[in-house]
Amino acid sequence: MTHIIFIDGENFRHRIKEVFDKVKETAPDWSAYDFAGLLDCVLTENQKNYERRFYRAKPKPHGDIPELSAQLMLSYRNLGGHLNRQGFELITAGVLRADYKKPGDKKPIFREKGVDVSISVDMLSLACDGKLTEAFLVASDSDYQPVVRELKKRGVRVVYVGFEVNPNLGLIAKTDDRIIISSKEVLGCAKQNRMKRNAA
Repeated sequence: MTHIIFIDGENFRHRIKEVFDKVKETAPDWSAYDFAGLLDCVLTENQKNYERRFYRAKPKPHGDIPELSAQLMLSYRNLGGHLNRQGFELITAGVLRADYKKPGDKKPIFREKGVDVSISVDMLSLACDGKLTEAFLVASDSDYQPVVRELKKRGVRVVYVGFEVNPNLGLIAKTDDRIIISSKEVLGCAKQNRMKRNAA
């Protein structure tokens, strides 16, 4: 039996940030946040040993915003090293690119493209090869509903892992089970890391 935790990285971070926004706290330093500890809060002892795949998009260089592009690439590398140390398998999928609402805008909105497709393809491919019996989907995007339906047709048990803040009711309805991460657990994983750094 193969159990894998599939994490939509940008979606995961966005949901964590929503929790901090709700209590009017600054978003954590992602290169120090205890992502592994957050999952450990809600997984059973056996589930903690499952493979954890963290999918993320690579920043696309933009000549019109060189400094910001460089910052994004540095953050990308720092986060990658941090996640590796926490035991995640990193998978680069798609790109993070700047979109402008209108010509002349100086502050772009960065959008991730391709991660949801990559996760969906990987899950289905593994299922078709008989290499996946249970998928933990750490994502709150309704675009995953079709792949969840196809996985279940192939006998794969799908568990939705979402957040107390804005859980995806559609995915809850479509999956076999759900795990909900509380806001207290989200905030606690940032505080624990700050305490460790201060003690050091």
